[in-house]
Amino acid sequence: MTRYLDTISYTATVYKYRMHYEIVLSSTGCEFQHFYPANTKKLYSFSKMIIKKIIAPEEWGMSTLKEMDYIHPEQKVVVKYNYWDYIDGFNKVLLYENANRKHSWFIKICSNIFERHVPNWFL
Repeated sequence: MTRYLDTISYTATVYKYRMHYEIVLSSTGCEFQHFYPANTKKLYSFSKMIIKKIIAPEEWGMSTLKEMDYIHPEQKVVVKYNYWDYIDGFNKVLLYENANRKHSWFIKICSNIFERHVPNWFL
């Protein structure tokens, strides 16, 4: 099974890891929590994502290619991202699977998001 199914936490774009998208979403209005089983601290068994804000293209700025940046927590380098990375993050951040093939997500969308304009790609 390990020969054909990959358990590494990167997405289809191999130079952007799943954690990159998690940091992008965390810096733009989402919260993440990861929970470990009681007997180990190596594998996530359950994760929680709370979406508090959705950024529309108009709010991003003059162009959706305008870059924002964050400082990578471990490597201490500046990493740039644009609006398209932000959109990709909502799909690719969920692509985590632990080695035991037992992981679940709890996703909460705050109701105040729907009081404003919500982009079609999110709906």
